[in-house]
Amino acid sequence: MLYALEPGVAQAILRDGDVEDGLGQAEFLLDVDKSWDKLAVLLAPEPVAPAARWKSSPLNPLLGGAEYGEEWGYGPPRMLTPDEVKQVAASLEALHDDEVRRRYDPSAFREAGVYSADEGHGVDAGEELEHLSEQAEEVRDFYRRAAAGGFYVSLTIE
Repeated sequence: MLYALEPGVAQAILRDGDVEDGLGQAEFLLDVDKSWDKLAVLLAPEPVAPAARWKSSPLNPLLGGAEYGEEWGYGPPRMLTPDEVKQVAASLEALHDDEVRRRYDPSAFREAGVYSADEGHGVDAGEELEHLSEQAEEVRDFYRRAAAGGFYVSLTIE
C-alpha cells in the first residue's frame, strides 16, 4: 500500500511512531494488492533480477525509502521524502511500457520466490502482463500526484 502524506503528518509519524493513526491521515493512497513484489521488479529504476529485488535502489517505488516503525506484515514500513518522491516520479516517467513488458518473466518470478508468482502459474501470461501494466500506470499516476503535491510517501506491505 502506498500512502501520500502531508509533510507535517509524515514528520509526526517518524517522530512519534504512531504509524496507524498517521497513515489514516493520508491525502490519497494506492493499493496494488498482491502485485507489489512483481511491480517492484518491473518498476525498479534500473533493471533488477527478481532474486535481487530487495537489494535494489532506495528509490524503488514499491520497496524503496528508509525503514521506520515496527514490523508491518512483510517488514517495517518505509518512507520516501518529497525529494525522493520527485526522483521516483521522474524515474517512472522515463520508464517506457515496452521496458516494463520486457522485464516481465513469470518463470524468473517463480524461481526467485516473488510473492504471488505461484498464483500466476497457469494464468494467461498476456492477461497478467496487461493487468500489471495497468497497475504500473496507476503507480506512475500516484507518484506523479505525490511529487506535484510535495508529499512524503509511506510504503507498507501487508
